[in-house]
Amino acid sequence: MLRELGDPRTIAATALREAGPHPAGAGHPSAGPAVPPPAGPGYAPGGPARRGGRERISPWCAVVLLAVASPLSLVAPVLLTGVVRIAGVVMLWLTPSWPVGRRWIATLVTVLVIAVPNTIALLTDVSGMGAPGIAALTVAQFVVPLAVSVWLWRTARRPESGPAA
Repeated sequence: MLRELGDPRTIAATALREAGPHPAGAGHPSAGPAVPPPAGPGYAPGGPARRGGRERISPWCAVVLLAVASPLSLVAPVLLTGVVRIAGVVMLWLTPSWPVGRRWIATLVTVLVIAVPNTIALLTDVSGMGAPGIAALTVAQFVVPLAVSVWLWRTARRPESGPAA
């Protein structure tokens, strides 16, 4: 695929030529003084500007997608349910509302709670498990993702609101 795009130096030279003499002006001597970073409420050093725009993703996106994926499997095709679950995990990792450890726990639980019961059902004779065994697998696939979603929502870091006016 990289061969189809061409030489990186050629791509960079073309981009610079199309952008004009000084594309961003940053760091170039003729660009003038550097623009200072914004200051004031909400612009603390190392704040949102440093996170690459992640502050725009609300934690409820990940929570809702992860919570809805399992019940959705009752009425929607498996492919759609998988896409919703993957989107939920991606949103979980894109929002800065949880530390990395909680993200890993939620990701692993979300994946394992689906993979383990399905693997058990494929590798064993499900009819030999009886109704209680099948019910336990089914409940695990619905209750555990919902519990993880509630846990994520309760442990999400919310942006601090300023003083009430």
